[in-house]
Amino acid sequence: MREDVRQEIGRLPLASSWPDIGEREQERREAVLRGIVQRIVEDGPRRAMASPERGRQFIPFAALRGYDEMLEEVELRAAGAGGSASAAAAERNAPPAQK
Repeated sequence: MREDVRQEIGRLPLASSWPDIGEREQERREAVLRGIVQRIVEDGPRRAMASPERGRQFIPFAALRGYDEMLEEVELRAAGAGGSASAAAAERNAPPAQK
């Protein structure tokens, strides 16, 4: 067995780590841990991807194309209006007056 696989399996908790659980739950956790060990042996250990790297996987997906440009335009208009744009937006979003 590869050393990295052996180390990863060694990091897993033992089923006896939870002494206050019932017999059925103990059996369930043992089965889950066996499945995890089997996956590690077959596929090798997995490591979390670093945050900056993880975001790159979503770059090709642009569901809101043009959204950044629209936000920039709205911010520029709001800055040029001296804050009156935010008052107008708040008025539009206010609940209707009750009669």
